Amino acid sequence: MLTIEAASDLAAATTAAEEAADGAAARLVVQEGLEALLPLAALVDADKERARLGKQQAKLEADIEKLAARLASPGFAGKAPPAVVKKAEDELSEMRNKLESVLDGLSKLPQ
Repeated sequence: MLTIEAASDLAAATTAAEEAADGAAARLVVQEGLEALLPLAALVDADKERARLGKQQAKLEADIEKLAARLASPGFAGKAPPAVVKKAEDELSEMRNKLESVLDGLSKLPQ
């Protein structure tokens, strides 16, 4: 069981957490009201992660472009059943969300 000896220690921990949150850190929820921040530099090889996310970004951008062109095609939109068009639209939205997440991850990596 964890006990807090002094309120000043708690203030120092809060300040340290705020400082860690300014940098790239993984936020772990230990339990409700208690979080741990781990600096990403200690967990991830930034160059490898940047390369991995860059590949994901390129693939997602290409897939988004293809699917958007398909949806914009009068032949597809006019002939496909509404359920198929809806599924393609949902897939496009999901890919755009994933791309946003990948770009966010890239922006948070340490230089």
